Amino acid sequence: MLLLAFGKSLPAVISLTLFGVFAVILSAGLVADYPYTSELFDSAVRGTGVGMVVTFSRIGAAAGTFLLPIITNAFHVQTAMGICGVILVFAASFCFGVAPETSPKILHDRQLQKV
Repeated sequence: MLLLAFGKSLPAVISLTLFGVFAVILSAGLVADYPYTSELFDSAVRGTGVGMVVTFSRIGAAAGTFLLPIITNAFHVQTAMGICGVILVFAASFCFGVAPETSPKILHDRQLQKV
């Protein structure tokens, strides 16, 4: 995304390829919403937790869809791509720094513990 923002004179084929790679990577990240968040929450609140995460994800997607044409018209396409790139770099840095690792976590069901 940042390459698209700063590469004003990139050929159309390279720009389209970069945007396609970005779309594939973004789609792969969106798929991770469900399995990762279901591992974060205890089974008693798992449905509510995943629902909240997906809700905020959709609110962010709607806000981005609404604001992108406004930013593009007010400034320029490169400015909009730069803003998107900065937000994505910030979000990735935040997730790598703050998000807990779930691989060693064992999922326990409260019903099984009572037996």
